[in-house]
Amino acid sequence: MQQYMKVATEKDAVQLAKILRQEDIDEVKAHSNVSGEEALLLGVKNSEVPIGIYYEDECVCILGAVPLKDSALIWLLASDKLFKNLRIPFIRNTKKVLEVLNKKHKILHNHVDVRNKVHISWLKYLGFSFINKIEKYGYEQRPFYEFVRIN
Repeated sequence: MQQYMKVATEKDAVQLAKILRQEDIDEVKAHSNVSGEEALLLGVKNSEVPIGIYYEDECVCILGAVPLKDSALIWLLASDKLFKNLRIPFIRNTKKVLEVLNKKHKILHNHVDVRNKVHISWLKYLGFSFINKIEKYGYEQRPFYEFVRIN
């Protein structure tokens, strides 16, 4: 079982969109009223270096940081295959990736749907602080947590 990371492409985004976790689909819909594919394509386009995680030559996750003036929006969308097949290597490697991103951007932040328990656990493990619960956020006006990590 081969696993690796590389710069993700639009082709990877289209492929991953077909197997995206339902929780991620629900989150991007609630946040911005876009499909998983649209969110992935925007993320790949706007991130400095979108990182794809691959398992047996299939993209199972894409993450990135979209630079803003004094910070960056961190994001990740994934397939269930990521957590089923690569849980431990994923956690170890994303911690290293996050350290690199946090050196470049002192502040990493975003919002996460309170229903997305897997992402919330991952963010806590990576040392993000949840600074606010917004009861009505995004397109669907659902509860979201605002999170941040300051280096």
